[in-house]
Amino acid sequence: MTTGLKATALQLAQRVVLIGNADVAIDYSALVDGSEVVVRFNECPNFGGNTGTRTTILCLINTGAVGRDLYKQARLRELAPARQAGEIWFRGRRDNWLDALLITLFQFRRRKKKLDYGPKLMRANGLRDTPAVYPPRGFLKRARRKLRAVDPQRPWAKVNPSSGFLAIERVLDDPRFAGHEVCLIGFTWERGTPRRTFRDQHTWDEEETLCREHDTKGVLKILPCA
Repeated sequence: MTTGLKATALQLAQRVVLIGNADVAIDYSALVDGSEVVVRFNECPNFGGNTGTRTTILCLINTGAVGRDLYKQARLRELAPARQAGEIWFRGRRDNWLDALLITLFQFRRRKKKLDYGPKLMRANGLRDTPAVYPPRGFLKRARRKLRAVDPQRPWAKVNPSSGFLAIERVLDDPRFAGHEVCLIGFTWERGTPRRTFRDQHTWDEEETLCREHDTKGVLKILPCA
């Protein structure tokens, strides 16, 4: 039984559903609430309605302006998905005291972007009793290599994989979910929005290419939003 389950596994489908932030016009609530594992992101704008009310894993950004705001403003304290989640998955790596010291000393001007706000975020939002799970060491580099292989010519020093793509990769790598059906709901890779053209910093096109390859091979299912 996976960590974070709120009901007996026998009552739920052996399925992982990742719910992105795009608008979802199709009612998937029964599918989502009948799934063993439901992964949501940050403040979960799609929670409720067509994407159901179940959450077992909440993915949070623990670095940069978003991570800092999540702990300073404590916006997750009354958020239902945060209270439900059996695990918190952080995007960035864990800092120990030496990491934090080196960042402060040698990357002082970038420290607000580089430091791990995870522990402060958990305390500020009343999530101390929820397990916090950081990505394995080297995970981000491996994810970037996969994306780089799709488009080796782009300026890779300036880009970051999205939180959604990293969560998909973590699910596919997690041995607990071997044999589970994996479904994506609310993922459009920003198609048709101004952010789609913001290629300098996010890898929307490469991520879509890899996910659609996964879909074609039967590794996961991309469910339509409308």
